[in-house]
Amino acid sequence: MLALALGAAGQPRGGGWRGLSGTGVGSLGRAGGRLGYGRNVWPWYGAGYADFSQPYYEEAPPPQVLPPIPEPVLPPPTVQPKLIELPAAVQKIPAHPALPTVLVWRNGQQEEVKQYTISGPFLYDYTKPRAARRVALDDLDLDATERANQQRGVQFLMPSSPSEVTVQF
Repeated sequence: MLALALGAAGQPRGGGWRGLSGTGVGSLGRAGGRLGYGRNVWPWYGAGYADFSQPYYEEAPPPQVLPPIPEPVLPPPTVQPKLIELPAAVQKIPAHPALPTVLVWRNGQQEEVKQYTISGPFLYDYTKPRAARRVALDDLDLDATERANQQRGVQFLMPSSPSEVTVQF
């Protein structure tokens, strides 16, 4: 149980607010009505607040040593992995590089690109090293671009949804 001794003015003895008269808490004197925030006002921590002669922590109990957890024994696999062989036609690597894709602009001008991605409303051209270029799809004639690439045997794919990205390298 906490016992608190009060002084004559009802303030606790051994602590409280100290300062010049007229500037304490609840006073409208020289503090200008700023209850307790005037100059020369500070909290005073005297006797009765804390006993700093004793340590403020308790000694921890010694740590417990736990026995090691045994490793689980897994049964040997019952199914052997299968080797998947690809047909000979799929294993062939083309000897010639792929033809570049032709872009047809709305004004009829044509341009070849080798490396590009289509993301959202833009085509990003990476054909020139260190000089990526962003082209709005609205600037291209997409129908003429598809026809020009079909004639050359190059597949030009457009994303089917806004969250899809087309990559050609």
